[in-house]
Amino acid sequence: MRSRELIPGLADTSFAGRSVAFALAHEMRNSCQHLRNAVAHLDSLFDFASNKEGARVYHGFLDEHKRLVLLISNLLELGRGSESRSEWFYLNDAVQDVAEMASLVAGKMSGRRGELMVDTSRLSPECGRPANVSRDDVVKQNYVWGGSGQSRGKRPDVLQGHPVCASVGMVKQIVLNLLANAVEASSVGRRSRVELASQYQHGEFTVTVKDYGKGFDPTLSEKIFEQRGSFTKGSGLGLWVARRVAESLGGSLAGSSGGHRMGAEFTLTLPERPVPPKNTIRR
Repeated sequence: MRSRELIPGLADTSFAGRSVAFALAHEMRNSCQHLRNAVAHLDSLFDFASNKEGARVYHGFLDEHKRLVLLISNLLELGRGSESRSEWFYLNDAVQDVAEMASLVAGKMSGRRGELMVDTSRLSPECGRPANVSRDDVVKQNYVWGGSGQSRGKRPDVLQGHPVCASVGMVKQIVLNLLANAVEASSVGRRSRVELASQYQHGEFTVTVKDYGKGFDPTLSEKIFEQRGSFTKGSGLGLWVARRVAESLGGSLAGSSGGHRMGAEFTLTLPERPVPPKNTIRR
């Protein structure tokens, strides 16, 4: 079942709509964990891997469980709405976190979809965290900045290089959705290769997710972002919402493809400096 069918009116950005989505996501997360634990217990009793049909059903469950976890994470982010505060972080850290998470999830799905190879060699050093700045430094500086400098939008002096200011949770969710789309677009049973790239130029950051899957008609590069335009099964909350979340962060999301079986490339663009929150997720 597609997420838009599961949660009608999810994109409602009223306070009531966000509150319902947030409460519902918490309930779903608890139920999802109980189901996962139950299936893991059944696997320990019956050893699904020992027979072909059992393995097929088991990996099918893991596949759908992954989709549900992704949906719930998005629901929680959208449910928080404007409460998803901006903070300073280094883009490559966020992208690499997502890549590691996606690779782990794909490993559990290997019985159905094959191995996932995420190539991060094209992440620009300019978007990375300087060697003399630790992740703990980033956390500490955000704590101080949140209490004093946030209203002025001034970057903490300790955070050298080119950190970005946005909701790190929302940025990760967009990239994770794009990775999920890329894996879904790859051929079943074959090794899925996805390239992640980052760039900083003229006060803007870009993250590019490129796959070598089925691609899409180049004339549909805008239509795929329409509310019913998602072209893959299991694309999280869909490209429609992903673009609007990007816009709410002051950025943009675009896609391109050379055509059928030519793969696809999606680019997320974000500003370097904080921007006033925008309420752009509408029906």
